[in-house]
Amino acid sequence: MTGDLIGSRQLKSSGISYIEHLNKSLEYVGGRYLHPPFIYRGDSFQGITSEPESALKDAILLRLMLISGINAEEKSPRIDARVSIGVGEIDHLRHKRYDLDKLGDVGEMDGEAFEYSGLQLDRIKNERQNLAVKTPWDEANQELNIYCKMIDRLIDRWTKKKCEAVMHRLEGHTLNEIGEMLNIDGSAVHYRLAQTDYEIVELIIQRYSDIIKNKVEMCGLNESDEDPGVRVA
Repeated sequence: MTGDLIGSRQLKSSGISYIEHLNKSLEYVGGRYLHPPFIYRGDSFQGITSEPESALKDAILLRLMLISGINAEEKSPRIDARVSIGVGEIDHLRHKRYDLDKLGDVGEMDGEAFEYSGLQLDRIKNERQNLAVKTPWDEANQELNIYCKMIDRLIDRWTKKKCEAVMHRLEGHTLNEIGEMLNIDGSAVHYRLAQTDYEIVELIIQRYSDIIKNKVEMCGLNESDEDPGVRVA
């Protein structure tokens, strides 16, 4: 998973501590990653997981937390990111935690997954798209591209408070639990979610997961330490 913040120059000039918020958001989604997500070049980030079937959900949760995390009030700046998921083999992977002060660590990793995620990130920057997935399978890519555009369209429509509610819902929390987290009652949570069509996102997440699981099983790829197999970068 590779990405960068949108409009980081404007955020920096506004005085918002967006790097701290980005770090917390990356930790939120990447705690179980093969290599936890790290920031490089100021506003770019990358993480590697051995669970590619969960990568789309992770990318969505990351964006929702970024949007809603610092301050859910609409008058405060909206923080969002472009995120590109590359599913594929890794030829070279450092087997130790990264020294985050050394940009060389990024260049020392190589393979299909890194190539896919990097190329897709460049593409969506030019196409004003904020979410993309690329895999080794062309028919899967065509379907997933449609889903990514749909998710982009939905997230763009959501307020910060709606993003916050959807984030907790995608994590499996009940309406009452979300109400306790947000200090509102369950009926208010229901009203907030009812305006989001978040069920479409849930269906897309499940479909993505099924596609990746089926493709990986068909390929019979090994995910041992000696042969990393299919990873997400």
